[in-house]
Amino acid sequence: IAFLASIEIHVTALAAGFFLLINLQIATCDLLCEGKYAEFMQMKPKTGSTMVSYVWGCFQVGSLIAACFVGPVADHYNPQVIFWFMLPMSASIIVPTSLGYLHDKAVSEEKSGFDWELVKQYPYIVAFCLIMALIAAGNALLEVIFFEE
Repeated sequence: IAFLASIEIHVTALAAGFFLLINLQIATCDLLCEGKYAEFMQMKPKTGSTMVSYVWGCFQVGSLIAACFVGPVADHYNPQVIFWFMLPMSASIIVPTSLGYLHDKAVSEEKSGFDWELVKQYPYIVAFCLIMALIAAGNALLEVIFFEE
């Protein structure tokens, strides 16, 4: 977000790469939060659906508020203003994760790395995921090669 906020980007592929990194951060933060509220749901199973509804309700309200502001700001000001506004929000995940507020347990040495047993246990699911990833990468490559303007 800092690059998109501070520099003029004239190359579309560079801007797309930065947006990819932004979405990677969003996905990582989403997974961290989902893991944490999955722990809470295991502690209190009766509140599980309520917690998921609350989380998605907050997500939808936030998306609605963002949609209401992004268009007018981008139309009337430099769109980089949006990235300057989002920079502190994007950096806010650094404090709780670096101070250990998520209370994640360290993975033992013998469990670190790639788990081949899962691949052997679920070969069709792994194959399906790999095929979908290849199709998505191929689709992006075709888009860049044949439809670049």
